[in-house]
Amino acid sequence: MVRTGLKGSFWPEVRQRMYEKAVELYMYDHPEMQNKPEPEELHEGGYMHTAKVLVLREIRFENKPNPRMKEE
Repeated sequence: MVRTGLKGSFWPEVRQRMYEKAVELYMYDHPEMQNKPEPEELHEGGYMHTAKVLVLREIRFENKPNPRMKEE
C-alpha cells in the first residue's frame, strides 16, 4: 500500500526533537566544540539513536494520563 500526498504530524515532530536532543547530548559530551555537529556525525556517534529513544519516551509520558489525577 503506497500512500502519497499524506503528511503526518507525529514523525516530523519526533525527528525535529530527535535532532535537538542529539545536538544537546553531543554538546554535553564535547563541551569544547563551538559549532553544531553535522547530522552524519550524530548518526555515526550513536547520538541520534539515543535521542530517538529519549524523545519517544518523553512523548509517551507527555500523552499518558496521570492515574493519580481524578476527574471531579
